[in-house]
Amino acid sequence: MHQGNQTTQLCLLELGHLLRTEFMSATVLDFGRGSRILAIGAALSGAKVEAVEINERAIENARENATLNHVEQLIEFRTQMSEPDRKSVV
Repeated sequence: MHQGNQTTQLCLLELGHLLRTEFMSATVLDFGRGSRILAIGAALSGAKVEAVEINERAIENARENATLNHVEQLIEFRTQMSEPDRKSVV
């Protein structure tokens, strides 16, 4: 098995664990490149997701994947990370 697939599988398993133990955050950051499978998994779990990708073509592909999985309303695609809300930063 390809290393990337193992990493994705382990992340999805951990996401499931977090959901079962109620440690799931209301917002998830998916940072990196690829199909945004982790963003989709988090959105399918009910989380709002900020998906950061520097490649516009990859964002187009990820948006299509989100639409196919009916979670496009829960994922915000960006080319850079947003600034944190200064009121919530301790």
